[in-house]
Amino acid sequence: MPNTVPAAGEAMPKNKWASLPEDFHPSDIVYEVSDLLKLLQASYNILHEMHYAHADGSRNEELDQVASIQRIAIEHTKRIDAKTFVLDGPCTWFVDDRITTEAPAASVTAASLTTAILRHKADWNLFLAMSSAADDAGVRNAVLPTDHVRSGEVIANWNTPAADLGEAEMALELAIADYEAGDTPRIRAMMKAAFGFLRAERERRAAQ
Repeated sequence: MPNTVPAAGEAMPKNKWASLPEDFHPSDIVYEVSDLLKLLQASYNILHEMHYAHADGSRNEELDQVASIQRIAIEHTKRIDAKTFVLDGPCTWFVDDRITTEAPAASVTAASLTTAILRHKADWNLFLAMSSAADDAGVRNAVLPTDHVRSGEVIANWNTPAADLGEAEMALELAIADYEAGDTPRIRAMMKAAFGFLRAERERRAAQ
């Protein structure tokens, strides 16, 4: 690994991620550690099937020592694997200057209200799942995804009527859920979207 520590009097590199591969993401570590654990377990299974005694009946201590080292490596890797879940998914703390200095991050948008609601539900469920996993693992100050905040803002700023009855129902369901959980800016927007569809539908029927 190249020496990235600057010499005396030199400044630290501006981009601390510069030495990483172009396509690197923290979630890569999750899969690398998981694959490593599987390889260690597979090799231990092979060792476990080997004969631990010489032809004269004496113990093959060298093979025994290798198996012991393998078990220790597996246990250590299991502990690392159990902690890497915080890297799986969006990592808001990972800001790669090679990307962010070239182009601003795209704003969150949605082609339809249905898409916006489903995206927000998915983002919120991911946040809850990772938060629960962090609590179960006893991880304090875990880095959690925040995509639900941005997708929630898309809904709160929605200003067009629901496209159909199903979309109006989804809007009302979200508004009721938010009302029961606590007042949110999304309630007003979803009520207006649902009412907008009902008013347009009434006018359409009246014109027939």
